[in-house]
Amino acid sequence: MTETCRYKEAGCFGNSRENSVRKATVAETLIGAFLRRLGRERRNPDQWETEHTVYALACFMGEDYRGAIDYIGQALLPIPMRDGELVSQMERDAVDFFVPRLGTLQAVFTALVSQRHSSPTIH
Repeated sequence: MTETCRYKEAGCFGNSRENSVRKATVAETLIGAFLRRLGRERRNPDQWETEHTVYALACFMGEDYRGAIDYIGQALLPIPMRDGELVSQMERDAVDFFVPRLGTLQAVFTALVSQRHSSPTIH
């Protein structure tokens, strides 16, 4: 499966209405704040936080800033508010997948932000 297909499956393709500088800035701010909070807490994200952050980053990369905001919002949910069935499925799936640590997520985010700021593609 190509990288593009993965982003498409996650619903991470923006359209002209979604590709505003304001939404990009909000998405960037929320994702960055979440990663900094994890750093302050000196912990790696749990499976729920990781999966939603990866989807947020994929949406951000695909310029679907609304999707990025929605996914990072899900990552921020406290444990009691998370969908128990989805958490169980993620935990079962986690044995088959590489789970990135905080440093990896931060490096990807930094690269995406640098690319966004050096690219004239935002409408």
